[in-house]
Amino acid sequence: MNGFKPNCIDDFLISNSEDRRKIELILSRQLPFPFGGKSGILFHGTWGTGKSTLATLLPELIEMSFSGEWDLSKGVGQMPPPSTDHCMKEVFRCGGGLSSTAIAQTIQKVNMRLAIWHYSQHDY
Repeated sequence: MNGFKPNCIDDFLISNSEDRRKIELILSRQLPFPFGGKSGILFHGTWGTGKSTLATLLPELIEMSFSGEWDLSKGVGQMPPPSTDHCMKEVFRCGGGLSSTAIAQTIQKVNMRLAIWHYSQHDY
C-alpha cells in the first residue's frame, strides 16, 4: 500500500474468507463474472471500511486481469490497477433511506447506456 490509498486486493481487510476467495477467483478469471444470473456485486458494512474504495478499484483490477498485462500465475493479491483508468464505472450508494424503487430506477438508468466494451467486455 502506498500509505494513502489502497491499490490492490491485499491492501483491504476482508474479514470473510469466502468473500475474499470469490473476488480472487473473479480476478484470476477462474470464476466467470457475470455468470449464472449474477451481474453485480453488493458491498455491505459499516461506514469507513473501504466499500466504496474497493467498488471503485475492482473494475480496474478486472480490466487489468483481462488485459494480459499481469501474469496471473503470480496471484491477484498484489495485482495493481492500470496506470490510467481503463473503464467508465459508476458507484452508487444504496443506503441512506433509499427505497428499493429508487435503487431499481438507478440500475435501469445505468443499464440504458450504450455499452462500452473493455478488455473484459463488461460494462461497469
